[in-house]
Amino acid sequence: MKALVLVFCVGCINWLWGQVPLVYETFDGGVPTDWSLINNDGNTPHPDVSEYTDAWIVVADPDDALNKVVSSTSYFQPVDRADRWLITPNVTLGGSGNFISWYGKSHDPSFPDSYKVLISNSGSNSSDFTDTLIVVTNESPDWTFHQLEIEQFANENVHVAFVLTTFNGFKLYLDSIDLRKEDHISILGEGIHSVNCLSADGKHMFSVHSLNHIDVSTLPSGIYVLIIEHNQGVLRKKLIKH
Repeated sequence: MKALVLVFCVGCINWLWGQVPLVYETFDGGVPTDWSLINNDGNTPHPDVSEYTDAWIVVADPDDALNKVVSSTSYFQPVDRADRWLITPNVTLGGSGNFISWYGKSHDPSFPDSYKVLISNSGSNSSDFTDTLIVVTNESPDWTFHQLEIEQFANENVHVAFVLTTFNGFKLYLDSIDLRKEDHISILGEGIHSVNCLSADGKHMFSVHSLNHIDVSTLPSGIYVLIIEHNQGVLRKKLIKH
């Protein structure tokens, strides 16, 4: 589990958002069997990239031979446009704090590759993906980090697809695809006795004495007040749950 620091030091008290990985794939062991590959273009890879016998394959990172990444090609003979899909397994997003992130890289800056990231809540066929999260045009030749919030699909079962769409490019690489949700906060500090959570209109939501794992997965999106009782008195802090 990863922890993302959301709020920095407040007096002597910090809190952390806890994030739960739903899918985290580095492709070091190949493309997992529960991922889907679709070759919609049916094009023949150029002899220089004949190793691309599937829509996506696992290859060595061109910057680090010890690292494995997933890759697709848009270099065909005859020249044509790629339509090659890499689709995650089905996951259930959380009630809030849903993100997807990944690293992308084009092999050749003279022939950069472009791709779409799509999401489906109805299935894993290419026709099911009617919502576009982002279009990445001419991905950088340097490894580039991308992150998107996907709150509009909270609590839904989804697949995410990475679709290479380049006309006459070369090679695209992806790595460390990470789908995750937030489900708890941890409050750090000395002399803390308890935490009470109130809604914006003053309704009591919960009280806790164990501060290392405060479950907020069932809280609706909104603004809350945390009342933190500690040795020096009482601290009130605003909590925004998206």
